[in-house]
Amino acid sequence: MNKILSIGGSDTSGGGGIEADIITPNILEAAMLTGVKSINNVSEMKVAAENLSSYGIKYVVIKSGSRFDNNLATDMLYDGTTFEIFQRELIATDYNHGAGCTFSAAILANIVKGMPIHEGVLDAKNFTFQSIENAVRVNQFVGHVWQGENDHETTK
Repeated sequence: MNKILSIGGSDTSGGGGIEADIITPNILEAAMLTGVKSINNVSEMKVAAENLSSYGIKYVVIKSGSRFDNNLATDMLYDGTTFEIFQRELIATDYNHGAGCTFSAAILANIVKGMPIHEGVLDAKNFTFQSIENAVRVNQFVGHVWQGENDHETTK
């Protein structure tokens, strides 16, 4: 069975340290886990991924979200040998609560379905993009991504 760990999750295996086949930290979480001050670009994402991989983690997916200044949501997959960059244009919205969890859950679902990891991450990236695109506004400050049918008022 594959194990997946997000920073909000916990390892209940009883072992010490990180025990996971794949981790999906955002750049703030990756910086915290690796002890660096910040991650500001793809080169720094690569260094963090190599560092995290050194703990025996098979796949590292680092998510930039909207934190880079290039109008792209950049995610990176590292399999211990190769880096693959996945980018989509940013959607201009503050209603993206749950996007990181949606992305991680979609990757896991794709792994369980037997999809190759690169294909699974790309599919999860596109699914998360659509979920942000169909976000539900809760009030003037808060909105969350929507993964279901679109028979509701969205923020589009």
